[in-house]
Amino acid sequence: MLPERIEIARLNLIADQKAKAAIAFDLEAVLKASQTISSEIELDQLLHSLMQILIEIAGAQTGCLILERLGEWVIEASTELNGSDVENAYTTQVLQSVSIENCLPKSIIQYVIQTHEPVILNDPTREGNFIHDSYIQHNQIQSIFCLPLVKQGKLAGVLYLENQLATGVFTPKQVQVLHLLSTQAAIAKKTAQ
Repeated sequence: MLPERIEIARLNLIADQKAKAAIAFDLEAVLKASQTISSEIELDQLLHSLMQILIEIAGAQTGCLILERLGEWVIEASTELNGSDVENAYTTQVLQSVSIENCLPKSIIQYVIQTHEPVILNDPTREGNFIHDSYIQHNQIQSIFCLPLVKQGKLAGVLYLENQLATGVFTPKQVQVLHLLSTQAAIAKKTAQ
């Protein structure tokens, strides 16, 4: 029995070390992202950096920042992961004011705008209240995270992230990190020009 207890203790130690390493990585990533976001003084560059950071931390393939312009909610920045090309890993478009119609799952965006509640869908083509959204069904989205960006109790925007390759990509821990960084970005956006 003694060798079994030693093996269990060894496995517990390894699991504990891995958990501590993951926490340290998360903290390092958040600090680095926060510094990058707060150092941007131009709005275009802030949005460009913000979207790439959020995509990377979340494990998303595509992300959009949705803001209200003249009473309509439009895509102001979008980033897409291009694949394995490290040098040109992301394609980012900034300040485009594109309608969300036919570009995103409108039912999810409208829900987040109305309720100010985040939506996390681990397998949106098979479960949840938005299963019949034409965008989700047409594009076979595997994971969705949609976060309201609330500043001083008022909705300032919506962050939409998706992954078409894997279900269950967005974890509660990532939600907390993304919320923290989005709040930081809202503050930085106020000072950026």
